[in-house]
Amino acid sequence: MVTDKGKTKEQLINELAACRQRVAELEAKEGERKQAKEREKQLQEELYLSSRLASIGELATGVAHELNNPLTGIVGFSQRLLRKSTDKTVSRDLERIHNEAQRAVKVVQNLLAFARRHELKKGYADINEILGRTLELRAYELRTSNIELAVELAPGLPKIMADFGQIQEVFLNIILNAEQALTEADHGGKLSVRTRKIRDYIEVCFTDDGPGIPAEHLGKVFDPFFTTRGEKGGTGLGLSVCHGILREHGGRIYIESKPGKGATFIVELPAVTEEIDGSKVID
Repeated sequence: MVTDKGKTKEQLINELAACRQRVAELEAKEGERKQAKEREKQLQEELYLSSRLASIGELATGVAHELNNPLTGIVGFSQRLLRKSTDKTVSRDLERIHNEAQRAVKVVQNLLAFARRHELKKGYADINEILGRTLELRAYELRTSNIELAVELAPGLPKIMADFGQIQEVFLNIILNAEQALTEADHGGKLSVRTRKIRDYIEVCFTDDGPGIPAEHLGKVFDPFFTTRGEKGGTGLGLSVCHGILREHGGRIYIESKPGKGATFIVELPAVTEEIDGSKVID
């Protein structure tokens, strides 16, 4: 059959197929372009956050050292006066001074922990082992807070090169954040933890079904001193410390959340792909 334009049906079918293929190729390129653009934006945000944390870290170190000496004096002398005091009213006031000074000391210590560049003691480590031991530390609290724990650990994951204690600190901070969010919602809830390998990285996801995080706060959760807990406590340094630790390990942390639909903290750490000497694996 020949159409009125002189082309056979088969030719039209072939042209249509070629056209569809071209459209698919263009759509694929457009998708790649969008992915590249999103990745560029993500890297820019990470670079900005990294440099901002470094600047704040330098400032925090100076402030912390300036405060540490007078606070040490206040704590010491208030404790000394407490031992000597026989007046109940005076003792109560001195105890309040001592307790508040101790609280300020703790904030200073957190500042120094945030700003300090620790010497990493890296070794081959099993991320499932680190995670398992960390979950054991909070198992009782999660259970008594009516928080269901669902754990899905991928078997046979490659090792990571890490400082066991520091990665455990990262996981503990994230679990505590989820625990606090669920507890403050007054209905318990569920915390799901999952590990898996994606390309050259090991991914660890912590997902809770709590109240979630407002969109305007998502870009601030890793900022030093940022907290949504108000008067309920928290210095807002925990997640900043996590960000710094993971950066020093060549990894990263980010969050996905919508108000009312919980939050997911995602940790990525580079997997070790070379042959591993079993004697160097951290138990």
